[in-house]
Amino acid sequence: MDRNQLDPSVPSTTEAKKIPLIIKVYAVLCTLSGVGTLPSVAVFMWQVITALINGNVAAKLGDNTLVAVGLIVAGIMLSAASAIILIVFGLDLIKDQPPVLRPHRIYRRGAFS
Repeated sequence: MDRNQLDPSVPSTTEAKKIPLIIKVYAVLCTLSGVGTLPSVAVFMWQVITALINGNVAAKLGDNTLVAVGLIVAGIMLSAASAIILIVFGLDLIKDQPPVLRPHRIYRRGAFS
């Protein structure tokens, strides 16, 4: 039996294991990738906004402006969301706590009783 006697505040032996170095390197790369993506998304969004304000949208975005702007906004939102997810995932890995679901904590709180 685990040493924590099913106490959710005390990590079990499997939860207390250290994360290998390769996973920490991956975590740093994920975090850097997310941090590096956010400024490029902001610059691209700024270029689209200035093109819309200056009126030279047809030269930069094409003839059908509504479709182009809709696709650009969708791409910007997806890129920003993936960057934020990468940052959160990388920081979770760096903290020596693998991001896994712990269903025993849900059951202990009485959510399913």
